[in-house]
Amino acid sequence: MIRRINRARLPAIRKPPVLCCYPDGSFRSQIGDLRVRIISCEITITTPGGRRTEAYRFATTLLDHHRHPARELIELYHERWEIESAFYELEENHARPGATDASCPACQMMSP
Repeated sequence: MIRRINRARLPAIRKPPVLCCYPDGSFRSQIGDLRVRIISCEITITTPGGRRTEAYRFATTLLDHHRHPARELIELYHERWEIESAFYELEENHARPGATDASCPACQMMSP
């Protein structure tokens, strides 16, 4: 049986062992019986309340750092985060009574 987890965010308190360091700054580790690669990065998020930058660490089963450079995975993670934020904003604005498309930045982005 093959278990595949493409990525998962790691809480700061979890300290996975460093088994091998890669030139892109990521490292190979083990979580339980699963071999993973850990990637650390800072991601800037823009919300209606402003911009904030936070440190993130995520684990991926994409172990080959040549085929899947950390920089590319970080960019994809950031894109995913922006999409999730837009959906969250869309849900929040449409859940409010009287919300209109004009008051919803996510709606404006999706308008033709």
